[in-house]
Amino acid sequence: MTTDTAALLTDLRRALGETYVLTGDATMPFRTDWMGDTRPEPLAVLRAPRIPARCRRRCNAPRATGPPSCRSPATPG
Repeated sequence: MTTDTAALLTDLRRALGETYVLTGDATMPFRTDWMGDTRPEPLAVLRAPRIPARCRRRCNAPRATGPPSCRSPATPG
């Protein structure tokens, strides 16, 4: 895990809370799409009633500051 990745996860945990940032084996239920195809392990799965704007800005930042696996499917790039 790179420093940028670790920093991103730290920022997300701080913004959302440890409970709402799933990593590793906890992401297993989210690795299968609607057609049953399995996807690679995501960096994290964010689970929250509402994702704060500061988190959305960080996740939608260019690849240099945030990995694409943090982006929602609707986010271009």
